[in-house]
Amino acid sequence: MNLIVTLTGAILLIQAVRMVLPLGNAGKYVSFVLGLFFMTVVLDSVGVLDFRGEEIFSDHISQTETEQLQILQQEQIFDRYEKQLTDDIRKSVPQLQEEEFSFTFATEPFGLVQSLTITSHRTEQESAVQKISELYGIPREVIVWERK
Repeated sequence: MNLIVTLTGAILLIQAVRMVLPLGNAGKYVSFVLGLFFMTVVLDSVGVLDFRGEEIFSDHISQTETEQLQILQQEQIFDRYEKQLTDDIRKSVPQLQEEEFSFTFATEPFGLVQSLTITSHRTEQESAVQKISELYGIPREVIVWERK
């Protein structure tokens, strides 16, 4: 039954395309491409071709490996997020161009800044810290200023 529905759908689609496209001089090329499309649909429906793909993660991967992959993905996301936030803070708060930033992120809720440490040669600049808190929604109490 699935084969009949697929083939009927393909034929209806091909006929709709032929009605919409002006065939003219390009008629033989359009017919050729539509014929290839129909052959592909038929071969896929019968099982000769398989365009549905396969599961990347199958039962062959253990629960431990899956958890390790998830942890690795989180670390990569957090590293990228830290770099992006650092660059953005340096652009938004010009007086912090030279400072170093170190973030700790939560996994629940994902990406929430748990702590931000600003390492600088200068003394703490409360206005800059306040601006970071306002712009990025990072609570003031999780921002720590350290001197080198």
